[in-house]
Amino acid sequence: MADTKLSKTEEMELSAALAEELSKLRDDVASLTRVLREGASAEVDRARKQATETGAHLRDEGVRRLHEADKALHDAGDQAVEAIRRQPAAAVGLAVAIGFVVGLLAGRK
Repeated sequence: MADTKLSKTEEMELSAALAEELSKLRDDVASLTRVLREGASAEVDRARKQATETGAHLRDEGVRRLHEADKALHDAGDQAVEAIRRQPAAAVGLAVAIGFVVGLLAGRK
């Protein structure tokens, strides 16, 4: 290979051109970093908003189901009270039978 010698002026011009290119490259990298940071921040904000909305939806759904369960429990209680009023002797007999079974099961150890 041929050995190419550069003059001092050519070396300085080349060095200045390389320094300018390096400066542009640094600016480009800084710009890309800023764009990526802003994009990531927007994505984090979007994910946070979606998580908040999902949490609110789940909370509302839980409250709605709790109210449904509460209503069903009260309805069942009302039906039991009504059945006892209609047939008090059968209710007492059922209570005695349940107590007897529980007593037998509790007595076995």
